[in-house]
Amino acid sequence: MAEIMNQCEICFQDGLLKIAVKYCINCKHPLCDICMKHHGKFRAMVEHKILSMEEYSKIPCSVRNFDEFCIDHSDEKREYFCENHHKSICFECLKDQHKACASIYKITDTRIKNELKSDIDALQQRIAVANGLVENLTDSYRQNIKDLQSKLKSASQEIKGLISKMQSSFVKCLKQIEDRIFLIVKR
Repeated sequence: MAEIMNQCEICFQDGLLKIAVKYCINCKHPLCDICMKHHGKFRAMVEHKILSMEEYSKIPCSVRNFDEFCIDHSDEKREYFCENHHKSICFECLKDQHKACASIYKITDTRIKNELKSDIDALQQRIAVANGLVENLTDSYRQNIKDLQSKLKSASQEIKGLISKMQSSFVKCLKQIEDRIFLIVKR
């Protein structure tokens, strides 16, 4: 699973292997640069929370794999947590795929609930920090553009001043040459 997690899931479904650089929390998909650009163009996905793969990898498995309803049994709620597979499961999964697993807890157990709550809180804090960093980067980017525009204007004025000085020096040199030629011709 770790290998697939580093691959863009959309490209992977098309038979391509591309490295994922972002992860959409809402879609639960790793995305490459190209798929990420397309993902952001859909109005329905504008509000989706996107993390870098580095940030996503820091999220505990118990949070990454938690979803209220089972993917395999869509009408069943995930009420159990399998420590062997680090994922939440429903009762049907417990009976079928996880009957041999030794460490299964009911999510209502206080320990599991507290771990999940603290993991979810940590995730929400990381998302808030990431959003703050994006806003700071945007503000910094705008300020950098203003600074560059100001420097460009200043440099442009300096260049105009230098051109003006060069022209006046050129005119003076020409005048001196003409005066010398006039003196030589006059003799």
